[in-house]
Amino acid sequence: MPFDPICCSAIFPGAKPSQENEMLSGLLMRSHSQLTPSLGEQQAIATLVAKTVEYLESIALERGHPQIGQMEEVRVVGSFKEGTILAGHCLADVVVLLRDLPTFDVARNISLLLKQKFLVNEVEETEEPLEILHQPYGFDLEYLGVCIRVAFAIQNFNAIRNTDTGIHSRLVFR
Repeated sequence: MPFDPICCSAIFPGAKPSQENEMLSGLLMRSHSQLTPSLGEQQAIATLVAKTVEYLESIALERGHPQIGQMEEVRVVGSFKEGTILAGHCLADVVVLLRDLPTFDVARNISLLLKQKFLVNEVEETEEPLEILHQPYGFDLEYLGVCIRVAFAIQNFNAIRNTDTGIHSRLVFR
């Protein structure tokens, strides 16, 4: 005789559907909506990150900029990439991988080229201008309430022994 759960109902009681706790669900949804940024904030961050990465990659591919060294690749990292950004923190992180050690001059030159690209391609006149803030790790690009943190890293770890704190930027280690 095959197994029949109806005949064995005393031994194997049926599963009851779980009760819906509407109050708990409401509290969780309210807490989630307070922690996560609005769709407008998410769209503003995504747009600025896409433009920043596009412009940095175009700077890397252009010839005639010996003052910036050789850029290997541009990567989006951090909470924006992982989808864990919090409300009120309109911040995204971008890492530029360089072939040589990043100096403060290289960071400044890349930030100036990026600012020129934004000013040429962004024709909108806004109340809030594009602002570049130089930091020990690279620079911050602030525009329309969104901050893109651009840091520099290298792939050749053997070059780290040759760093000089007065010349080179603080490195981001992968």
